[in-house]
Amino acid sequence: MKQNILNSLQFISQVLSQDIIPELEALESTNPSVDFTSINAKLDNITSVLNGIDYESDSIGVNQIFEDVTLNRASGTSYINTTNKPIMVVVSCINDGSYRMKYSVTIDNIPIASSLSVTSSQSTQSIIPITFLVPQNSVYSLNIDYGSVYKWVELR
Repeated sequence: MKQNILNSLQFISQVLSQDIIPELEALESTNPSVDFTSINAKLDNITSVLNGIDYESDSIGVNQIFEDVTLNRASGTSYINTTNKPIMVVVSCINDGSYRMKYSVTIDNIPIASSLSVTSSQSTQSIIPITFLVPQNSVYSLNIDYGSVYKWVELR
């Protein structure tokens, strides 16, 4: 991905130097108020910022593995993503033997997902998977009513 962006920047730079800048120079000769120094500084700043981004290590899934954290997680408890990148959370919830199960996901005190599952029989057990992304340094929680955590796995 980084290489694609750098290639795009090189193309943009080429177009600027071969097409746009000569036109701006011609404009500058007739209109001295065109500030070339400012334009070049802005382009150099963009290139510098893009060169400084570590696209591979900042991407979700790169240098991360799935970890089974079932024993360290519980419904109704808040956790903080202390990693240096987003994580993916996958939780399988199982109903408590009743005919329903309800869950809600909250990130940074914002409800992002909720669901109510109803079965036709109280004896039917259902396992419902829930998947969500958590930005770095965000607080997240899963609240389950009428059920419990069956498996909790995080890509971290």
